[in-house]
Amino acid sequence: INLEPVAGDLVVTGGEDSDQAYITGRTFAFDPRVERWHELPSSPRPKHGYASAAFEDRLWVFGGARCAGSTPTDSIESLRVD
Repeated sequence: INLEPVAGDLVVTGGEDSDQAYITGRTFAFDPRVERWHELPSSPRPKHGYASAAFEDRLWVFGGARCAGSTPTDSIESLRVD
């Protein structure tokens, strides 16, 4: 799971379960101004073990693997956070 500040929200996305059997692309944002979580669109390509960075109103996700023990991808994806 990666946690990044984006457009004033804290964004949590991706990850896996403790058995490394299930990879998720679900994404959530916490708005500290109103102290509430809301769900954002899921990643179209769930993965884990990636790096992420926030820039302006986007979360950028670099690399990662689609399943446990697999070769990392060389993809870059971005998610707009409004």
